[in-house]
Amino acid sequence: ILASAGLSVEVLEARDRVGGRALSRAGVDLGGSWHWPGDQRCEALARALNVSSVPQRLDGDAFAVRAGKSSSLGDAGASIAPCGPGAGRWLGGYGAVAARLAASLTVRTGSPVSAVVDGGGGDEEQDGEAAAAAVRVTVGGGAGETFSASRIVIAVPPAVWARDVAFTPALAARRRAHAART
Repeated sequence: ILASAGLSVEVLEARDRVGGRALSRAGVDLGGSWHWPGDQRCEALARALNVSSVPQRLDGDAFAVRAGKSSSLGDAGASIAPCGPGAGRWLGGYGAVAARLAASLTVRTGSPVSAVVDGGGGDEEQDGEAAAAAVRVTVGGGAGETFSASRIVIAVPPAVWARDVAFTPALAARRRAHAART
């Protein structure tokens, strides 16, 4: 959406792959797995990325794997499935959705953000153009690569940024503590 509005967008991804907890291997979801009918944003994204959906099957035998041993739970799929009835799955898994979305963006994997410096001034305008970049983002520690932006979006769990990212000016201690517990 941001890129289609003419904004320059760059994604800094700490991992060596995109998708966060949406991880799929050979079409099997190992993280986020389901969507539900009526989620208009999710459905619009799937249409834009040309990703198809299938209903989540709840019939048949369910299996549990513990300590490397598989055991049958019998025909218990509908009663133990955490998604409940009505859920759908994306063909290729949620990882396919993340990969297709990433293909439309500039993504730098292996780029953990270590510092965010807010210099202020990002909302001001000079001669009809945005003021100089107000935020500096450093990837890696110490003399890591630095990016400049007028705005940033942090899309990781609060506990992660509270632990891993140094903010200047420093965030209020209570805010950082709350984030660390989230």
